Amino acid sequence: AFVGDYKVGSETIDLVVVPQGGRMDTLEQIRDVPIATPAGPIVPIDSVVTFKPTLAAQVIQRIEELPSVTIAVNPPEDVPVQEAMFWIQENMIDAAEAAGLIDRTMRVRLEGSAADLEQVRASLLGSKPEAAALGSGMSVTAALLITIIAVIASIFVYIRGVRNKNQYVYFGVAGVIILGLIIASLAWLVVAHPELMTARMVWALLVTYLVMCALFESFLYPLVIMFSVPLAVVGGFAGLAIVHHFSMMNPTQAPQKLDVLTMLGFIILIGVVVNNAILLVHQALNFMHGDDSDTIYKDPMQPIDAIVTSVKTRIRPIFMSVLTSVGGMLPLVLVPGSGSEMYRGLGSVVVGGLLVSTVFTLLLVPLLFSLVLDMWRGTQTESAAVPTAATDPFAA
Repeated sequence: AFVGDYKVGSETIDLVVVPQGGRMDTLEQIRDVPIATPAGPIVPIDSVVTFKPTLAAQVIQRIEELPSVTIAVNPPEDVPVQEAMFWIQENMIDAAEAAGLIDRTMRVRLEGSAADLEQVRASLLGSKPEAAALGSGMSVTAALLITIIAVIASIFVYIRGVRNKNQYVYFGVAGVIILGLIIASLAWLVVAHPELMTARMVWALLVTYLVMCALFESFLYPLVIMFSVPLAVVGGFAGLAIVHHFSMMNPTQAPQKLDVLTMLGFIILIGVVVNNAILLVHQALNFMHGDDSDTIYKDPMQPIDAIVTSVKTRIRPIFMSVLTSVGGMLPLVLVPGSGSEMYRGLGSVVVGGLLVSTVFTLLLVPLLFSLVLDMWRGTQTESAAVPTAATDPFAA
C-alpha cells in the first residue's frame, strides 16, 4: 500500500508498506500475511479466513451506482452502425431476454457510436415520448373526418362547377380531394407519431414553408415549391451511395457513412433547393399579372404561356447558380486530404441533391404548378379566374 513519498534532492521516492518478508510473488503468500486481532496477538490471515479459489472480476464497474458489464463490439467497416445495432438487438439482446438470461432487474443500453447515432436521429426525426402516445383509433377517426369533409366539399365544387359550366370543374374536384387527403395524412402523422413534433427536420420544413408563405402572401404557391424538397432528398441519398461505393473500393480511404455532418447536409438542402422553384413560380406569377418593369413581357399572359416563358427566361440563372454551388462543393467530395473525410459526406449529399433537384424541378415543378392553377380555376365560379393575393382563400 502506498503511504507517502520521500524527497531526496530532486527525486521523489514512494513509501510503500509491504508484508513481512517483502513483496509477494505468488497468491499463496497471502496466507502468511500477519494481522492483528482484537485480543492482541498477531496471527496469519489463514487462521481466521478460509481461502477458496474461484472466478471473479478483478474490477467491479458501476454505472449509476449499479454493477455493470461493458461489451465492446467493433463491426466491420462495410457494415453500417445502424445495421449492426439491429443485428445485436435482434440476435443477442432479444434472444437473451427470451431465454431468461436478462430479467427485469437488468438494464441493457447502447453506448459509443450507437448512442451518438440515436441522439442525432432523435434530434432530426424526433424522439418517442416516455408516455404512451395517443391511440391509433383517434388518428384514424381524425383522418376519416377530414376526408369526409373533403369529399363533401368536392361534391359542392362539382355541383357549382356544372351549374356555371366551368370547364375545369374536374380539376377542382380532384384538387379539393387531394388537399383533404394531405391534411388528413398530416393529422394522422401528428397523432400517431407525436415524436415528429420535436423533429428538427420537420421544423426546418415548416419554417421554410411559412417564410415562403409570407413572401408570396399565399399558402398555395409554397406547396408547389416544397415539392422540390423530396426530389433533393432522393438525390442526396444517391450521391451518398455513390461516394460510399467508391470509398469502399479504395482501401486507403475510410468508408463514407451516414454520420452527423452528412445528416446536416439534408438540412442544408431544404433551404437551398427551393431557390430554383421560387424563381420559376415567382416569374410565372409576374407574367400572369403583367410585369410593368419589362417592356417585352408587359401584358398579362395565360397561365400555361406564363409558365412556359418563365422556364425559358429562368433556366440560365438557375443553371448558373447550381453550377456555382456544385463547383464549390465538388472539392469536398473529389479532393482527398487530411480531414476531408469529415466533410465528404456533406458535400456528396448537397451535390447529389442539387443536381437531381435541378433536373426534376425544371420538369416537374412547371407541370405541378399548371395542375395546381387548373385545380384552383376549377373551384371558382369563373373558369378564367387566376388566384391572386386578393382572391386566394389560402392567402396569408
